[in-house]
Order: sequence, then structure tokens, then C-alpha cells
Amino acid sequence: MVNDSLETGKARWVQKLLYLSQAQMSEPYLVFRFMMHAQNRLETFYLDNIKIADIPHKDLAAQMSMASGACRGKQAVANVTVANNGSDV
Repeated sequence: MVNDSLETGKARWVQKLLYLSQAQMSEPYLVFRFMMHAQNRLETFYLDNIKIADIPHKDLAAQMSMASGACRGKQAVANVTVANNGSDV
């Protein structure tokens, strides 16, 4: 169960990763149920981008940026950000 508004005090998008057991993964079908408990009936619940997949442990992502005047044969400084988008985060 995820109740982020009680933890943070405000509504926001939250990404959650849930693992299925080996027994669940061997089933031909799975049924998911999403429930919302609201203080009043005007509160809203949004569910978006559900993905069921085998997530690799290591999934490398890299982003590089540098000055637009950089060219071959000249020294330049590059900023590189590397992230693991896999399950070993």
C-alpha cells in the first residue's frame, strides 16, 4: 500500500517499484487492485504509466553536455552524468 500524502503532507507523482514473487510470476494471469482512501469525496486519485516487465539489475544511462564551440583536435570540458536505471538503485 502506498500513501504518499500522509508521508509528505502534499500530493505529488510517486514512482514505486514492486517485486513479484516467483509463484506470482509463474501464474498465467495476475489481477491488480488499486484502492484509494479519501478524506472527502472530492479528492482525486490518478494512476498512470503502469509497466509490468523484467527490469534488468543494471541499466546504464549516460548524458553528456559541452560547449557548442567544441571541435575535433581542441581540448574541451565535457560534463557527463551516468545513472543506473535498473533495479540495483
